[in-house]
This record gives sequence, structure tokens and C-alpha cells, in this order.
Amino acid sequence: MEKVRLMLVEETPDRAGDLSAQLKTLGYTVVATVPSARQALQWIDRVEGQESRPDLVVIDLDHSTPLKLIRAAIGLLQESHIPVLFILGSDNPHRTPAPQSPEDPFTYLRHPFTARELESSISLALHRHRLERQIENNERMFHAIMDEVAEGIIMADAKGRITYMNRTAQKLTGWRFQVAQGKPQTQVYRVQDNVGRPLTSLLGTVLSKGEKVNRRGPIGLNPYDGDALWVCESALPVHDDRHEIIGAITVFRRAPSPVLWEAQNCEVLVI
Repeated sequence: MEKVRLMLVEETPDRAGDLSAQLKTLGYTVVATVPSARQALQWIDRVEGQESRPDLVVIDLDHSTPLKLIRAAIGLLQESHIPVLFILGSDNPHRTPAPQSPEDPFTYLRHPFTARELESSISLALHRHRLERQIENNERMFHAIMDEVAEGIIMADAKGRITYMNRTAQKLTGWRFQVAQGKPQTQVYRVQDNVGRPLTSLLGTVLSKGEKVNRRGPIGLNPYDGDALWVCESALPVHDDRHEIIGAITVFRRAPSPVLWEAQNCEVLVI
């Protein structure tokens, strides 16, 4: 099995040799030891080839270093897709979130620690990083597939706020997802009947009843800019593992004029 490559950022020089030796004793390869996170980033930028890059950066903090500066440097490290393990001194004043917090991308260890605790923290940091990369790759694949679907797809949370729009939905509504994200879906996806009267969104029905709903016949969709479009639509709820509603999906596609729709199929593909 290939050894894990570590870079050690040691802001406390008198501990540098001890920690490096401990890491090597545990079977890790220490590719470099530098005195700051910024210098770690510079070292990584100079490295050519993935095989020479560290798998993890271990940062042994000096208690006098402002956490704001450290996180700024670590943000740059994250752009290189390298996980980070913070080691804090027992007298370090920095307050850190709980290691299990999903909002925090870092893993923490505090002096004094045992060899087993150090090894476990390194394994945790690497495992979390692999999971995060897998989630990122899955999201890229999801977006690539959804952007090739002919139907418009809008996802909203349990409060009706937009969390996702595919490329077709953005084109038909005239809203870019970056602008629409977090807004009430009823503000972005505005529909009317064939004489221009506003229609109640299917979203509210789906979120309250928890059942799939199909709209019979085409309806008018009012885009952000331009004339109304005729669309067919369906909506369905999204449940968590406890069967509680956590959101809804609205699927819609272009449809012919209501004058012609009776001879047409207004079913919508629901994914």
C-alpha cells in the first residue's frame, strides 16, 4: 500500500522535529516542512506532477497566529483540493467548531495527543476529503445530465425557495439560476390560464398534500422578459428517509397553443 504523503506546516519551530519524527514513525511520508500556510501553498504551486503533491497538509498552529489569516491561507490551499488538519496547542485561544460539523471543512486535533489520536485525525481528514470530492463529482454529473434534458426542471425546498434550475428552466423563465436561487419559486415561475388570469402554483399543492400533481392542458408561463409561453407542467414532492417533505420538483415543457392542445399529449416527463 502506497504511503500517505504529508506536508507539515510548523509554526512552532521547537516542535517541528518531534512532530515530523512522530509522523514518520506512524508510516507517513513527510514531503516538506514549512513555517506557514502561505509558504505551503507556494511549495505546492512549484511542484510538478500529482505524484509529488501532498495528500494532506498538517498545520501545527502557534497560539499567536490570528485565525483569520490562517483561514485565508487555507482557503487558497482548498483551491488546490488538498485537505487540511489543524493541530492546536492546549493553550490555543482559537475556538473551533465541532469536528463533526458538516459546515466546517477542517479537521482538528489538540495538544497533547496520542499517536493513535493523531493517526485517527489524519484518517478522518482524508476520508472527509474523499467524500467531499465524490459529492462534488456527483453534482457535476447531475448538472451535466439535467442540462441536456428537454424539460425545464425547478427544485425548491420545503418553504418553496428555489434550490436548482436546469438550463431549459432558465431559458424558458428568463431567469438565471444565480439570480433566482433562494427566491420564492412563485416569483420566478409565474403561470396564467388561457385568458391571462393568474393560476395558483402546483408547488403549494404538492408541498401541502405530498402528492404528485399534473396540470391538465397547457398554461401560460410569464418569463422574466418577453411574451408568455405555453407550457405543460407537473410537480412532485421530495421526501427524506423519514418520509417528511423536504422540497418539490416542478417539471415543464413547451406546449402548443390551447387552440391546438386537444390533439396533443400534455404529459410531462417527471424524473
